[in-house]
Parts: sequence; C-alpha cells; structure tokens
Amino acid sequence: MLRQATPFLCFFIAAFIIIGLYVPMMNFIALFVAMYMILVASKNSLICIVVFLLPFATVFKLTIPGFSFFNIILIVAILRALMLNNFRLSTKSCMALLLFGCFTVLISLKADIIACVTVVCSFIFVICLMDKNKDEIILGDVVFFASIGVIVTSIVAMLNVDVFPRLRPLMEVAATIRIEAGEYFFRFSGLMGNPNHYSFLMSILIAVYCVIIIKNKAKLLDFIIFIILSVFGFMSISLSFIFAYIIMVLFVLCSAFKRNMKDFIKYFAIFSFGLFLCLIFLDKDTFDVIALRFVRIFDESSELSSVTSGRSVLWIYYLKYLFANIPTLILGSGIGSGNLPIGASHSFYIDILYHLGIIGGIFFILCILAIFKPNPFVKEKREFYNYIPLIIFLFRAFSINLLHSEQLPFCLLICALTMNWYGRGSIKE
Repeated sequence: MLRQATPFLCFFIAAFIIIGLYVPMMNFIALFVAMYMILVASKNSLICIVVFLLPFATVFKLTIPGFSFFNIILIVAILRALMLNNFRLSTKSCMALLLFGCFTVLISLKADIIACVTVVCSFIFVICLMDKNKDEIILGDVVFFASIGVIVTSIVAMLNVDVFPRLRPLMEVAATIRIEAGEYFFRFSGLMGNPNHYSFLMSILIAVYCVIIIKNKAKLLDFIIFIILSVFGFMSISLSFIFAYIIMVLFVLCSAFKRNMKDFIKYFAIFSFGLFLCLIFLDKDTFDVIALRFVRIFDESSELSSVTSGRSVLWIYYLKYLFANIPTLILGSGIGSGNLPIGASHSFYIDILYHLGIIGGIFFILCILAIFKPNPFVKEKREFYNYIPLIIFLFRAFSINLLHSEQLPFCLLICALTMNWYGRGSIKE
C-alpha cells in the first residue's frame, strides 16, 4: 500500500517543508510524516524517500542556517535499514564501517565532529541498504525521486527571496563567478548553496537517464525529466558539467547509431529539442558567461591555471603541503578541519589525502567497495553503458570537493545500482 502512496506522501512532505519557509513550525509536520513513512517502508521506498528529501536538507530546518531535520531523517533511516536487515551485516561491511568510522572520528575530534558523524552516518545508511540487497532497490525509482526532489527545490530557488524571504541567508552566500575586475555573475545552485555540488548531482542523474535511453527503456516522462535537469544543469554555469554532458550525449548518439539509424535520428531530434529549450529558458547573460569561460579555455595564450579555472594552482599547493607534512599525508587532518589559507582544494582525490590521509583513504575505499559489492541476483553481463554514471563521477571528482557533501554516498549508490541494472518496473509505472 505504501509503495503506491510514496509519490503522494513525498509531495505532501515537500509541501509542508515549503510552507515552513513561511511558518517554520510546519517543518515538524513534515518531519513526523517522513519518520512514519521511513519506519514502515520497504528498502526501495526507504531510499526513494531519503533521496527525495536530500535536496531539501538546507531548508528543512527551523532557522536558516541551523540544524537540519535531514540529519534526524538519516538516523531514522539507518535504524529502518538495520531492521530490514534483521540487524545483520556481512563481516566485510562491518569491518569497513568500523575501521572508517573509528578512524575518522578519532582524527576529527579537534576538527568538526558533527560534520564527521554526518559523513559516517550517510555511509552507514547506504552500506546497510546495499549489503543485503536482493535486487529490491529499483534504479528507476531512486533516480525518479532524486530528480523530482532536485526539480522541486530548483523551482523554489528560482522564485527566490521575493516569494520566500527566509531563503535570504542561503542566497546571500550563493556562489558567483568573476567576469572581470569588480564584475561578478550569480551561479544558480538550487537550494544547495554550492553550484558545483548541485551540477554534480545533476550530472549523475542525467548519466543514469542516458543509460535508460541507451537501453531503450525510456518513456516520455524520462525524456521530460532529462531535459528539465539539463536546463537547470546549464544554469549552474559549470564547465565540468558541460563537458560531462557532451560526453554523455555522444555516448547515447554513438550507441543509437550502432543500433539503427531510426533511433539515432529520434535521439538526435530529442537532444536538439532539449538544446532549443535551453536557448529559450536560459537568459542571454548566462550564455555570455558560458561562452566567456570557453573562450578562456581555448585561448592559445591560456595557461594551465586558466584552463582549469585556477584549480591546478590549488592542486599543486595542496600536494606540496602534504609532501612537506608527512603526518598529515599519512593520518590526515580530520573531516571538517578547514581548508588551507589558499582555499579549498577543489579535488575529491586531494581532499581524501588531506582530510583522511593515506590510512584513512584506504578505509574510505573499503567503504566504497562495500557499496559496489556485486549483486548475485544479476546474471546479465554488464555493458559499457552500465559504467557511464561511474565514469562521469570519476571525471567530475577531479575538480570538486565532495568529501563533506551529503550527496556523496547517494551518488555512489546510484552508480553501483546502474552497474547492475538491466531494466525493471518501478513505482512510477
């Protein structure tokens, strides 16, 4: 019964969170309904509810900024996941979580222990879901609910402080991009506050829809969501998103061309229509900024720093620091320890070394491997397209800080599910 009611109840929760932007106490109603849904949910409904609420985390609270009710949701979700597993985990998963959890908490005691516990809890939840997964989690459902959550919060963010005054503290710290001396341009990031994290999640979701399209399982709703996510992704003005997007579209078109010309023409027409919609919905200033960023990259006089938007300077600085401070290289500085004076490293891989060190990095990789455990219930041979979300993840991780992001383990879960996906029914069908 809950399976069919999940979409309606998720929208009910979202409605009260949005009303909570006017009357903060309404968030308690959303919280209690969400907790009830989680405590009676199946594995599939459980992960769908959590990924739907993930984009609301920054506003699902009484004060902005302040404590997010999403943390409570995560703890209740862990309890439910353990209940569904009869409070049992495989030895390998237990060891991975124990080593990673204990190590990161110990080295983060003098840093930000709350940020550390949040990261650890997110991985506990995802690993609990994947450890005893008997093909119960349906990829189409997870991606659908995650996409709807992002789309709803993006629409709310577009209405901005004129409609929702409580968003002002969030929008005041929104990222901008430097055009020239004294001139900056606002980068859209939904309600996440970070356009790189926002566009990263978009990339992973779009990558899965590309797999669904290649598999020839896409329905009209899938194409509509794909186009909407594309428009919002371009609004973030993220170059790495655009490059990843081009790679994904080429994957789809090449696959369709190899299959038959009819599919190639159909998908080419759909992508062309999506590009046309982007031209309609994106304002001229956004296109001008995107064009300016590309000009800087392909300018013959551009140095590596310009091509990487200044990231190469940060990467070299952090690597020099790590090799000059061997204890930090080995043990890490702790999650939430703060960045070096030059700023964030803007690299997931360097972040692992800086915050977790080599030892913590090994434990972290063990947790990731626990998420990507092969599914014994999937007998079909994997095709190249099953790896598209993971390829996009690894590509985009070069230029983004992800370690502290709440979405990290959920993006890894989506990549793992796609690797074992061969097409099934879903709630939305």
